Formats: sequence, C-alpha cells, structure tokens
Amino acid sequence: MAIDSALIERIVANVLEQLQPAAAVRPLIEPVAPAPVISKPTAPVSPAELGISDRVVTAAVLEKLALPNGVTLLVSPKAVITPSAHDVLKQRKIRWTRTKSATATTMALSTPVRWQILVSAVTPTVRTLLDHVSRSLSGWRRQLVGTSNEVIEIAGRAVSTADVDRVLILAQAAELVACETNRNAKVRAAVISSAEQLRSVETQMSPNVWVLNPQLRSYMELRQIVQACAALGPSNISKSH
Repeated sequence: MAIDSALIERIVANVLEQLQPAAAVRPLIEPVAPAPVISKPTAPVSPAELGISDRVVTAAVLEKLALPNGVTLLVSPKAVITPSAHDVLKQRKIRWTRTKSATATTMALSTPVRWQILVSAVTPTVRTLLDHVSRSLSGWRRQLVGTSNEVIEIAGRAVSTADVDRVLILAQAAELVACETNRNAKVRAAVISSAEQLRSVETQMSPNVWVLNPQLRSYMELRQIVQACAALGPSNISKSH
C-alpha cells in the first residue's frame, strides 16, 4: 500500500497545532528578589578582668600572669606599680585600674558572678586554664593570690557574704587550705583531684569551696574539672545554717 505523503504532512501539522497551545500557556515565573537581611547590632561584651592582690606589682609578676588580649588588670588600692611593670602594661596594651578595696577583684559586670577561682600556684598549664576561663565561661571571677593565708581569708569572705555561689582554689597545699578554710562556719570545703571525684563529693556534701592542687595535672584534666564546676548549681549549705 502506497503511503500518501500529503496525508502524513496533515497528520504532523495537526499534532504540532495541538502541541503549540500547551507550550504557549506555560506561565512565566519571574524570580523574586530575596528580602534584604538587616543585621542587628550585637550587645557589646565586657572585657575580661583579672585581679591580683600583690602589694608590689613588678614586671616579673606580670610575666607570670595569664593576661590574654583585652584583659583589664585590677590591682589593690595601695599597690605599688613599678616602672618596669608600667612598661610591660604599655607594651602589651593592657589596661589596669585600682579596686575600691583590697579584696575586690572585679567591677560590676552584666553577668552575675557565680564562681570565684583563686590561684596561688601558677604554672604554664594554669595560665592556659585561666585563659580558657576568660574566653569561654561567663560568671567566673579570677584572682591571683600570693599566700595560702590570703586564699583562706578571701574564700571565706566570698562565701560568707554570698558574694559568689562557690569558690575553686588552685593551691599546692590543698589539704591545709581546705582544713583552715573549714574553720569558717559558713564554709564547707573539700579537696578534689578529678572531675569524677568532684561529682561524687557533690552528691555527698555539696561543698561551696573546692580545693585542687594543679601540680602534675594536665590542661585537659584541669579543664574537665572547671567544666564540671560550671555545671553545678549553688551549694545547698545555706539551707543547713
């Protein structure tokens, strides 16, 4: 049977005619420009503050401290700052100010202070830890203290006046410091050596003063202890007095 070419052309033309309207009615979707994003200014962050109780602040004293960029150094009202110390502060662009009292360590911050960390044993590992506390934890007050007697006095006053919830002490004579601090009726001090021990002691007696010897402790061990401290709520010792 011969194929009529004219018939084939009419069939093709009909098919094309039916397809053409469908293509023509396809809606044209114009891209919609995204709404402009208006960035909100973030609240200014208060610079970290570090207090020291040294009566004479020298360049050697400053070199031993963990003073990260942006920190403000707080010194006692009657502390003497030597010319060499002034040079170090200027070179490292560190601001400093005097506190209103010999035991005050920081000025009022927007974040309430829950913990105070007192350091009388400064090692390179402890300096790194203090830098971590300054950068990563809010509500922590740091103070470098010269002697065990000063540590005991400051810790007792801090918890007795409810200035802070708890105190963490880094000292070589940990057992002695804990024993002497416990002479204060409002203090419940305990010696710890690990984060696991801290959690165990917390369930037994909920101390408001923790004492730790940082010697022979790695940075990760000290950091885990600090993080375990930060996870605790206020001590329940006030309920028993």
